[in-house]
Amino acid sequence: MKNLNMILLASTIAVISTAGHAELKSLDDIEMSGLTGQAGLTIELETQIDIGEVVYTDEGQLAMINTHIGGQSGSLVDDVEITIDIQADGDAVVDVHSISGTPIDIGITQDAIELRGTGGETTTLVSNLNIDGYINRVTMTVDTATDTLNFMSEVSVDDLNMDIDFLATGIRNMSVHGAGYQEGVTTLADADYFVHSEAAIKAGNSTATRAGGETSALQINLAPVAMDINIGAMELGGTSIGSVKFDDLTISNTQLLVYGH
Repeated sequence: MKNLNMILLASTIAVISTAGHAELKSLDDIEMSGLTGQAGLTIELETQIDIGEVVYTDEGQLAMINTHIGGQSGSLVDDVEITIDIQADGDAVVDVHSISGTPIDIGITQDAIELRGTGGETTTLVSNLNIDGYINRVTMTVDTATDTLNFMSEVSVDDLNMDIDFLATGIRNMSVHGAGYQEGVTTLADADYFVHSEAAIKAGNSTATRAGGETSALQINLAPVAMDINIGAMELGGTSIGSVKFDDLTISNTQLLVYGH
């Protein structure tokens, strides 16, 4: 707003000067630089999202029922700042982080994920999904030189609960943090609280052998990612069979080709 007021003031002075002296004067480069708009765009966000049903239809259907995305404990997703910048080389950079500098708390619930057949058959894959976690940062860059979307995220899952109905299995109090996480010691201010992941996404080619031969595909390259996973309780038939912990789980050398068939 301050910059806008300065532009209006400069414009008014120029008009008055022109009228008074009946002559035009060009502005030098330094003066012009003060009148140009600032690079980039900033958005401050507060929201919640509710979706009654998302249905993917092929021959049958995959349905996600009653999805809610908000903050933890029923609050809004807030304290969010999104910056958008276009670099000199044409690259677009979108950065999502908090306004306050503290991680953004997020809560996701979903009633069910179902498979539906054309004859009315229904299988519930997952129900009573509830996730509480934090987003430290998300960055997306569109690289114009390589036509690649580079994606980076720093997130944690503090508490995940769900029922895997078709297997009569339940997961309780599951958490996912960085590989150096220590329960009761690592805090939100520490990098090890979050799982750091990176991916490069672009158009590629599938060399899978089939009638169509080589086919255009979506190519996803994942950088190595390390994490700690702790499951407070695994349930079978409603009865706990114990806890599970994965310490320093590393996923590397991962590439995906995604295409239709």
